[in-house]
Amino acid sequence: MDVLHLPSLIGSKSTIILFYKWRVVIYLVILCCLYIFLWCLTPSELVSEFIKTDEPHECVADRLKPFATKLRDLDAFLIQPENTQTNLLTFTGNGFIGCSFQDDHIVIHNNGFLSQKLKIPVLITLDVHGYVNFKALLLDIRDGLMHKMSCFKHVNELCVSSGTTVYAHRRYPSLLIQTFRVYNPMDWENTVKVDKGNLRNWTELVSLRFIRLQQKSEL
Repeated sequence: MDVLHLPSLIGSKSTIILFYKWRVVIYLVILCCLYIFLWCLTPSELVSEFIKTDEPHECVADRLKPFATKLRDLDAFLIQPENTQTNLLTFTGNGFIGCSFQDDHIVIHNNGFLSQKLKIPVLITLDVHGYVNFKALLLDIRDGLMHKMSCFKHVNELCVSSGTTVYAHRRYPSLLIQTFRVYNPMDWENTVKVDKGNLRNWTELVSLRFIRLQQKSEL
């Protein structure tokens, strides 16, 4: 006849439960450390916050602060759209495809060069109805990115801020990527118009949509 030693079984079970609890704690600590490490590696221009101001030029200047070092080291160039005397253009490409904020064309590889222009609007533009748009363009030649910072201003109201970044993918040569952030600091909703350009000849695509931007929210 077998005899069960209950105290030893209970002790073993308690040891197993304690082991699993400590393993969960260790995993959580490792994940937290990994998150902090990745956050520290994230470029400042991606984690910078929008300020609350009713001065559009101050708003635009604030969006340019994360790029101060690159501008000083000539790794990036600032382009003011209202300055018609400048010959500088924003451009991003990967040798197979490219585009610019100032040109409503996509450029593709032809005969060894990016020389073939197609009148296909590829970039999304944002607009807030009834607001004046103050913007600045920035060409990051070190990382191959182009940025557009916009501040939409209405009378006696805070600025609605937006920032968009465009780059041509290095691994997938036919892919252009555009990211954008929009911040509404006010106590009421605003409607942001997302315009894909003139696509009347492209019947399968939707060229215009509206997004309701909640008060004091970021998209």
